[in-house]
Amino acid sequence: MLKIRSKIISSIRGVLLRGALALISAPRPFAASKWGRRLGGVAWSLFRKQRKLSIRHLSHLDPAISSTTRRSLARSNFLHLGELLVTGCSLSARSGGSPVFDDADRGIQIENLDEFFKMVMDQRADGGVVGVSAHLGAWELSGAAIGSRGYPILAKRYEDPVEQSLVAGIRDRLGMRLIYQDQSLMRVIRLLRDHQMVTLLVDLDIRAMDGIHVPFLGEVAHTTTAPVRMALKTGSSLLPYFLVKSGKTFRFEWDDPIRVTDPELPEDENEKIVRLTRRMNESLERAIRRHPEQWVWMHRRWRSTPEVIQARKSRG
Repeated sequence: MLKIRSKIISSIRGVLLRGALALISAPRPFAASKWGRRLGGVAWSLFRKQRKLSIRHLSHLDPAISSTTRRSLARSNFLHLGELLVTGCSLSARSGGSPVFDDADRGIQIENLDEFFKMVMDQRADGGVVGVSAHLGAWELSGAAIGSRGYPILAKRYEDPVEQSLVAGIRDRLGMRLIYQDQSLMRVIRLLRDHQMVTLLVDLDIRAMDGIHVPFLGEVAHTTTAPVRMALKTGSSLLPYFLVKSGKTFRFEWDDPIRVTDPELPEDENEKIVRLTRRMNESLERAIRRHPEQWVWMHRRWRSTPEVIQARKSRG
């Protein structure tokens, strides 16, 4: 009886979520920005807990920032995220796996697209490329853009099967190429050894991956070492890059590659991992400071303190 009830509830929930998705996807790409910002404004009014978290976390930019400024930035952040949600869903509903990146009416416009891929090809001449990015700007559209050139991105599978099905459908229609974290990482290693690029989003508190505590926006944060370990194992470079909103268009930005063969790195393997992970975080931090209204400030980034990690290990 309980199983039947659970199935009924799941079916009803799926219908409601698909209906909401259809409404969000209704505006055409050129109108998605306006409607998305309206949706973000509604979310700002409704989601009190996330609103308070964002305002509090924005103090990491600079403790001297006034509460008024933090509140204004947090509200801009909600508007930005609403805009991205509607834009991504609108593009997904009309793309069929081949989104348009150079037409504002039929798709979206991305600056520096060709320059970015030329730079990636230059890096691939010397080895694999571990792309390191963040939930900054338009990370889903970034995954679609690199997917159009055959480059995969490592993703986490949703625990709820209904949510997983909906999100996977959106990403598939956007043309993203996904490798899930619960799949064999040897596939990633093989791609890197074949001089390919594989991207990870490494700015959040990823509990499923081992990490270390290094500085991030003025406070130590539990940070995954997976990108650095992959790069060291395959001799790949680390490439920090981001797709950010720029006026009415989007723009690729990137930092200089982080070389694991840098002669200035320490010989000790553990010390080398710490140094490279710090450099990776510094690249993410610079991008966030350039575009503070485009990062997910409502995430509990600094939740996994050393004490919390130790408690989890004890329970495990």
